[in-house]
Amino acid sequence: MLSGWNAHLDADSAPAALFELLWGELGDWMLAAVVPAQAKALVTEIAASELLRLLGPPDAPIGAAPAAARDALFDAALVSAWNRARQELGPDPSQWRWARLHQVRIEHPLSRIPAIAAAFPAIEDAGSGGDGYTVMARWVSPGQGWRTTGGASYLQVIDVGAWDNSVILNLPGQSNDPRSPHYRDHYAPWIAGDMLPMLFSRAAVEAQAERRTVLQPEARS
Repeated sequence: MLSGWNAHLDADSAPAALFELLWGELGDWMLAAVVPAQAKALVTEIAASELLRLLGPPDAPIGAAPAAARDALFDAALVSAWNRARQELGPDPSQWRWARLHQVRIEHPLSRIPAIAAAFPAIEDAGSGGDGYTVMARWVSPGQGWRTTGGASYLQVIDVGAWDNSVILNLPGQSNDPRSPHYRDHYAPWIAGDMLPMLFSRAAVEAQAERRTVLQPEARS
């Protein structure tokens, strides 16, 4: 699967799912191999650059026979990733999909408070491609499983001089009001990477406007 993979972290890619599981396993196995026992509680992550360095020409920290130790570590991590993929995505590798693991769930920052969670329902039900190292970054955080925990939430391309040609990508919606149909209307375009019009001129805005809200202060005596 991996030798024939194009290295694109597409949402519907089976090799991408296996790779992401393998990448996580490699980090765990490498930490176990190189971090001293007295420091394991403090060192719980490994930088991508350092992991790649240790997977390259091996050096002493991996063991007395660094090349053999590195190869054995990689083999063990791959076996573990394969078994985990079968457990989480099913026995048929052709049906594995990165998006099934990499779900996008947007919730209020104070959603641990039941009243706020009820007032601002989470926005979810779709998965995404990419990860923290790709264009249109959608990263995961340690201890959070494979759910997207952050990403490039706002992007814009401006056509200076023809402002109405500008486009935007935002998350999760045009409105912060859960009662509005626009509460999550940018969610699907953000996942797909489909830029949306960012209208500028009065004529363009009013041509697309659905409603107008006027705030009138009370008169003071």
